Amino acid sequence: MSIDTLTGISEKKLTETDGFRVRSGSVCSSVPITERLLKTASLVGKEITCISYSPSGKKMSRCLKLSSSAPDDVIVADIGCDHAYLSVFLVLSGKAGHVIASDVIEGPLSSARANIIKYGCSDKISAILTDGLSGMEKSGITDVVICGMGGDTICSILSSAPFLKDIGIRLILQPMTFSDKVCVFLAENGFSIKCERYALEKRRPYRIIYAVYSGKKRRISKEESLFGLVPVLRQDESAYRFFCIKQAEKLRKKAAGIEIQNMDCSDVIKLEEHARKLADSPLFWDRICFTSAAAKPVKNMQT
Repeated sequence: MSIDTLTGISEKKLTETDGFRVRSGSVCSSVPITERLLKTASLVGKEITCISYSPSGKKMSRCLKLSSSAPDDVIVADIGCDHAYLSVFLVLSGKAGHVIASDVIEGPLSSARANIIKYGCSDKISAILTDGLSGMEKSGITDVVICGMGGDTICSILSSAPFLKDIGIRLILQPMTFSDKVCVFLAENGFSIKCERYALEKRRPYRIIYAVYSGKKRRISKEESLFGLVPVLRQDESAYRFFCIKQAEKLRKKAAGIEIQNMDCSDVIKLEEHARKLADSPLFWDRICFTSAAAKPVKNMQT
């Protein structure tokens, strides 16, 4: 049974249907949360730096350096919060001091409000009806989480919120579709992708992207947008391999469609071959470095 390095929670627990038992003081609550949401939550409040170093003077190694902000300093905007399970988890697990749970539809927001009351989080979670990040310019948010939306919708929300370019605001994005478009948007608008996580649920892979504004705009390759710009965490290896296999299957179907039209599909076939190579041999971070006690795996989770 392996332990997720960033959360300290066993992967075995991810398969259970009664959720995670989260202790807050003397109260123990069970919060339904999936592997996809858990790995999204693992990036909240994290300062992430990518470092290349040469300990032997010969071979360059890849180090992912993580430090955590004090929970009280972390204010999260959970966009499209649905039932607010992620918002509740962030508060009860001590990852966030306050969460703004928003949705554009009243129905899901009503469910969110009910769960916020159920888990005793009314003092730390605000539920608001709004479109994307509208009205949050002066809310003091440090982290923006957009989970479970299509890539095009995520790009639209980000483009409508120029204040996200304020230094220090972290983006944690989990697109259900077109994750490559999200990566292209981020790169071309001056956001640097520092970390990517991968989750697997019911044989469907999910990509989770962590980015911050750097002001450095760049054009990324098709390979980078489709298969990732940074090395993979070792605990995400199985999910990443499956992600690459699924990408290869999509590219094979695309190539077949192009062939039917008697057009050149050689570029697509090359991408498919690249996906299968990555599935066989992913590029990993050589080391994950926690730089403070607060950044170590969470200890108050009851599994």
